[in-house]
Amino acid sequence: TSAWRVARATIRRKDTGQEWKFSGDQWIYTWYGWTSMEPVPVVTYRVEAYTNNFPDAGFDGRLLVTMHGESGDTEEVEVCSGSTSYLRPGATDCFYVSAHSVGLLKAISVRLEATGSEGKWGCGYVDVTNWTTDARALFEHQAYIAASGAPTRIAKTTAEVEYEVTLYT
Repeated sequence: TSAWRVARATIRRKDTGQEWKFSGDQWIYTWYGWTSMEPVPVVTYRVEAYTNNFPDAGFDGRLLVTMHGESGDTEEVEVCSGSTSYLRPGATDCFYVSAHSVGLLKAISVRLEATGSEGKWGCGYVDVTNWTTDARALFEHQAYIAASGAPTRIAKTTAEVEYEVTLYT
């Protein structure tokens, strides 16, 4: 008996470019017959970028982010288009981007394309919130990211917290 397992799929409408993504890593055809995959929803992410307060921490250029979650990765999305009014030393800038949901975030990859004289950005942190689920992830870096063309991967910062658990029976 033949079977067909699909990790993910993309359907793109040729005339409009509209796109639907499907994921689930599941069997869609088995000896019992066909099953279905639901499309991955497009959500809005709030991306808050804090620039360190060093004199040369600012950056003029494009800020591009790929979000890595428990159910896959987003496409690389442009967070900042290169305006000189963003990514200034000591500033926190908020941006909103739409991308396919990837579940709980585990890491992000940041890539820079310089349009000004600065060849690096003094990244303090990037805080990402999924506006549909309110799930939030903090990615602290506290270092420079070079505008080299290669992305810099930043893992999620997990705060150590003590809990007290009370069980009632």
